[in-house]
Amino acid sequence: MDIYTLYKIILQKERVKTWIHESVDNKTSVKKYLQSIKVNQPNFNDIVKADLWQQINKTLYKRSRAKIIRMFYMSAAASLVLFVLTYGVYSLQEVKITTTNNQLTNYILPDNSVVDLNVNSELTYNKIAWYFNRNLTLKGEAFFSVKRGEKFNVHTADAIVSVLGTKFNVYARSIKTEVNCYSGRVSVKVHNNSNENILTKGMNIVYNNGVLTEFSGEIDVKPKWVSGDFSFINQSFYNVLCEFERQFGVYVTNKDEFKTTMFTGYFNASDLDSALELILEPLNYKSKRENKSITILKE
Repeated sequence: MDIYTLYKIILQKERVKTWIHESVDNKTSVKKYLQSIKVNQPNFNDIVKADLWQQINKTLYKRSRAKIIRMFYMSAAASLVLFVLTYGVYSLQEVKITTTNNQLTNYILPDNSVVDLNVNSELTYNKIAWYFNRNLTLKGEAFFSVKRGEKFNVHTADAIVSVLGTKFNVYARSIKTEVNCYSGRVSVKVHNNSNENILTKGMNIVYNNGVLTEFSGEIDVKPKWVSGDFSFINQSFYNVLCEFERQFGVYVTNKDEFKTTMFTGYFNASDLDSALELILEPLNYKSKRENKSITILKE
């Protein structure tokens, strides 16, 4: 059997044929290998031919495995670079709106929905992701006037509030989340509860310390806090003082003493002295001020 005949036999193996035809070097390598084992010898039999195939397969396997490993690492490196670049670009597009004590902010979102952000609050969203999903994260309190469109989701620590187009208020501080619907329909899902709560105009839902409560009644066009008014009906005076601190950037030194004291009344955030008088008078309390520290005095 001459070299030409054996070469034709080799080509019958599809995998070998494909490899040989990949380049001129591969074809030359096979011919040299056949020359090296002296295939034109008369004693070239089936045993020698089987050994030939074994040697060729080993060579191909080593080269193929090395190529696969090379391709794997190149692909992994490219994927890693792509991930880092994509994540970097994505992260740079994150928008965070924050307010400090005694600061209200009005903000227009990319879809022209409007957000009124209460004091000491934080709202975040991603400009790139926004055009696929209108998702925001809220810490604090905000009033939303949402343009109609795809679902609009507000994520808090305890719940997801979803709408298509409506006006609603979300309060999310500490262990309390409260949602008020001012128009349209609002969906509220608490994280540890699979039920979906649908609110319509005049309805609100409160999730406080693991307890879910739903209310309904008359409602204004928008929440009073947007205009600087804060009303309380039979609420803990401690909570009233916490809101007072946020609105005026002060510190009430002994507010923890009033967690069980109930309060009904209101104050306006335009003037500290007037507001302080309005919350102390119903309880017949006085106060002592030193710079930004206030101590409540019981008579």
